[in-house]
Amino acid sequence: MNLEVRVRLKEIHPVIVSASRRTDIPAFFGEWFLRVWKRGYTIWKNPFNPKDTRKVLFDKTRVIVFWSKFPEPFLDFLKEINTFYYFHFTLNDYPHILEPNLPPLQKRLQVFKKLSSILGKDRVIWRFDPIIISKDLGLTEEAILRKIEVISKELEGYTTRMFVSFLTPYRKVLRRFRERNIEFVDLSHDERKDLLLNIYKIAKSRGMELHTCAEPFYDERIIPGSCIDPSIPYPHLKDDPVFQEYTRNSGKDRGQRKLCRCWESVDIGFYNTCPFLCTYCYAHDGEKRLKKAIKVYKE
Repeated sequence: MNLEVRVRLKEIHPVIVSASRRTDIPAFFGEWFLRVWKRGYTIWKNPFNPKDTRKVLFDKTRVIVFWSKFPEPFLDFLKEINTFYYFHFTLNDYPHILEPNLPPLQKRLQVFKKLSSILGKDRVIWRFDPIIISKDLGLTEEAILRKIEVISKELEGYTTRMFVSFLTPYRKVLRRFRERNIEFVDLSHDERKDLLLNIYKIAKSRGMELHTCAEPFYDERIIPGSCIDPSIPYPHLKDDPVFQEYTRNSGKDRGQRKLCRCWESVDIGFYNTCPFLCTYCYAHDGEKRLKKAIKVYKE
């Protein structure tokens, strides 16, 4: 007997669904997403409290925010989604030790351009995230700028927004770094500001706004960003009563980090299920947990 039948779950009806900060749904779990989307609900679990399990219904959902590093497997499914959506597409250029399971950068760039050609450049946001400074890996500030210069040149005309953030030194992330003999350099506020202003110049030259994600204020030219942002133009929703009520009554998502400016949403999917297993990622506890946790997508 499944969980829904055994227990009467608390129901939530998000206006914005995030798919997902927890795992890469477009890369690996597109069929699961379509299955639960068409069914009209999925199960949400609190990673910090196993007893806190809820039923997420999509009857009021008006916007889906997808997050991915390689959404190519999902492209054929897009035509089956009848709700407005946009993508945060992470394109870094880090060594294998940090991103061990990603396709080559050139292949990921091709997918970004294809997705932008399908949806339009305003609906595919480029993330260079996180910014990692490590002299052990040759990742100096100058090296980061060179990487951003190369990628931004490729993406000119394919996006209008670039989001960046600096590595958050979660305990488990630092442990992985130590296990791999990687020394992480935590830049000062002024050093971060200088780097961001140089990134801003590159982004501006390519027709992109620079936004930060969950960062403090640095400079008026650098926009403190909201990755989940109701200010993105939704012309088809201007007369939608559900969405209008949401914009009037919602605000910062209290479930996110202190400096996060995202509006309220519900993340679907599950932690410890992304096979990319990036060394810097907060959303997994290693390959052993992955093999067990990934079975949850059979729901």
